[in-house]
Amino acid sequence: MIDTITKLTQKLVGIRSDYPNESPAGIFLVDVLKDLGFKVEFQYPKDTKKRFNILATRGSGKRSILFYGHQDTVPLIDERLWTYKPLSGKIVGDKLYGLGAYDMKGGIAAFLQAVRHTSGYIKVLLPFDEENISEGAWLAVQKRKDFFSDVELVISPEPNFGLGINNIPTSRPGRSVYEVNLHADAAHVAEYAHGKDAVLELAVFITAFHKKFHDTSHPFFTSQYSLTMIRRVFSESVGITAPSTATIQIEVYVDKNDNEEKFIAAVKKIANVSINLISRKTPYLKAYRFYDFPHKNLIKQIIRKHTGKSFTNDTYSAVGDDNVIASLGIPVLTWGPDGGNAHVENEYVNLSSLRTLSAMFIDLLQNVEGQSLL
Repeated sequence: MIDTITKLTQKLVGIRSDYPNESPAGIFLVDVLKDLGFKVEFQYPKDTKKRFNILATRGSGKRSILFYGHQDTVPLIDERLWTYKPLSGKIVGDKLYGLGAYDMKGGIAAFLQAVRHTSGYIKVLLPFDEENISEGAWLAVQKRKDFFSDVELVISPEPNFGLGINNIPTSRPGRSVYEVNLHADAAHVAEYAHGKDAVLELAVFITAFHKKFHDTSHPFFTSQYSLTMIRRVFSESVGITAPSTATIQIEVYVDKNDNEEKFIAAVKKIANVSINLISRKTPYLKAYRFYDFPHKNLIKQIIRKHTGKSFTNDTYSAVGDDNVIASLGIPVLTWGPDGGNAHVENEYVNLSSLRTLSAMFIDLLQNVEGQSLL
């Protein structure tokens, strides 16, 4: 017999919702929230009514707990690479396969199941566009601060990436994207030996870049969670002339213990290049860290009770809407299920971890109803 969490996860996985077309999942979730007694509000961006944030509230009190989940998934690239159809929600043993199962439809199902069995003052935020530039989360944070004014704790059941359901990261690095431009004195191919080829100069730069930033024996950054990644390389020849320019896009993830200025200075020392932050519609995400949070001791006890393991607290190695919400100064707990293959073919979530996670959420909500939500 399939339980409620499994059924709900399968239904969510069966709804294709890769950005910017996540609204079918949002419409389904609105119906679920209304059935659970939530008052639901929609928040639309200025340029379309086809995408929306979902802001839901149930109960009242001085302080609330907010559950977060994003409606969208990454795009489906090539269905042929999947062992099971990406929208099937196929169950094999303890694994439920499907696009978004791990990131983060299973987590959403876990907290919806928890609120089904509890009362108290609870809020839910389900933005659009997390897998892109967090447009929905920024819209909520910037335009609906009132919605967050009494929130004391945010729980985000994003993938735990092997940390385990006993591990609750309360910090993340920030992320920015820079463009590096390299110029060379190119020449006609008839005089190739007398000029410089920007592609070859680029190869030299990348080799030096890799040595500078990826040499594990001499780490550049202070924190293990700070890193760089080349995401795009472009150059071309015009006519029969050697390439004169080359462009690189570099992602930079910087933890609280590091800074981007140090990175920029190091890049400029590698070669005579220009480096500029690439502009985008929403702000880049900043690092955050919360050393303490409400109900910490209670959560430690709940984790021990349900997992038999001690509470641990690491830095989450990726960025997301959690960074946006944390900019309000509200503690954000990334407390999600076990699974694998997020953002790639054969993504799956472990069903047993969803059940345990939901049970821990229920335990937390039932315990805090008489403490902080009155």
